[in-house]
Amino acid sequence: PRPSPPPPSPPPPTGDQERRTLLQTENTEFTFKTAEISDSSPQYVVNKMSSYSGKGYWMSVSQQHVELLYTYEVGVYVGSENFRIVKEDIILPEDTWVHLVATYNGHSIVIYMSDEADSLHLVKNITFFEEPQLFGKRNSQPMHIGENFFGQIDEVKIFNAVLAVNESIAHGVCPSHKGGLLYDEDLVAYYRLNEGFGNYTRDMSTHDTPGVLGMICAHVDQNKEAKLQCPDNFYVAEIIFANYGINDGTCGSFEIDDECFNEQTKSIVENACGLNASQSVARAQECSINAYNDVFGNECVGIHKSLAIQAICAPNDQMTRFRSVENPCRSFSGVCMDDPRWSSTTAPTEVGVASALSEPTCPYNGNTKEILPHNMLVDGDCTEWDMSKATAGSTSMFAIFTLDGCGYIDFTKEDDHSFFGNLTYPMKIVAMESDGLAEEGNCFPQSQKEDPVQMMHEWAGMGFCNYF
Repeated sequence: PRPSPPPPSPPPPTGDQERRTLLQTENTEFTFKTAEISDSSPQYVVNKMSSYSGKGYWMSVSQQHVELLYTYEVGVYVGSENFRIVKEDIILPEDTWVHLVATYNGHSIVIYMSDEADSLHLVKNITFFEEPQLFGKRNSQPMHIGENFFGQIDEVKIFNAVLAVNESIAHGVCPSHKGGLLYDEDLVAYYRLNEGFGNYTRDMSTHDTPGVLGMICAHVDQNKEAKLQCPDNFYVAEIIFANYGINDGTCGSFEIDDECFNEQTKSIVENACGLNASQSVARAQECSINAYNDVFGNECVGIHKSLAIQAICAPNDQMTRFRSVENPCRSFSGVCMDDPRWSSTTAPTEVGVASALSEPTCPYNGNTKEILPHNMLVDGDCTEWDMSKATAGSTSMFAIFTLDGCGYIDFTKEDDHSFFGNLTYPMKIVAMESDGLAEEGNCFPQSQKEDPVQMMHEWAGMGFCNYF
């Protein structure tokens, strides 16, 4: 991206028993601060921790007073006021995707990084030899991605097991959604961040817990003041939940208790924050409202209430100028909006990158039949299909696909691409003289390989109507 000074840092950020986490993220296009304006506050890639005590777990980078020099830190709270933390200074190249991986197995924290798609480099390994095996404690804090982070993040994956290095490399360049070739049952959260617009991003793990972009919260008891505050150059853009009554859950997961729900709360908070369409109030970085019966009314007489609010912070016009990506919008949904929170660039991937040819495959199976043009297939099925039992003079249909680096069938070849190979026919039987039996017309089998027959595959265009 075009280098530009970053906005000021927002406020500091607001685990599970026997949780073995692998935090895997792709970070790209950092716009780095110069030494003169260096801000060493943590830029959190992922964190699930208390804003008061720091208890939870996190992965962060903090800029130092040397250009491109950062402190890479991973920590986890293990109980009894004890933290296990590993940190190391690293160089993060500008305008480059960097793959960060951290693992914790109860004894050791290991951190890796790489700016190459097919490798990972060990940064540091800290083992707590003389201490018992301890895991992160459960906490009810929301998980944050990219808090106080200046740059871009793609493909965030969290596992409840320690993956081998080669597995981490593969997960870094290939999708891991359920039904995919690289799906892992230990995947507990997976944010691809590929929707391209709006306030939400889907969790592609089996837990399917959607993420909210730019969410802030306030939760105060009755007769207290609730305050919403966005980072500098952001404003309160939308109220997505508000209730003055009984509220269960925490930030990001508030739930209404039917025993005490005030349906007017949301509109009252919107008015306080200048979000009413009839108001001409400047975009507010922060807004406050008192949790009083005089403000919201008393829907639940005799019940002590609380005020819970979830809101969205959006970048204002000044923040928009930091957007450096000018490529066409990339959106999984096909809908695009001019929203500087989303980028059209993606982390490196092996999807669509040709890797190898598949083995001969029955063309009538479910996966293949829907791909091949119907006019290529003669009548048949896979019940008796076996290329090793081909009959001379009888047509045998089979399919060979180009696979990409993630194992998916690839149809992205250009028109001028072609592949060459050989087909070898089965052994044939030839006559052989032996003890005069040949003179009597008897033949004995003798294995003899035929010369390979050249096969040429010609790509017939994006209509995938290919022929041999």
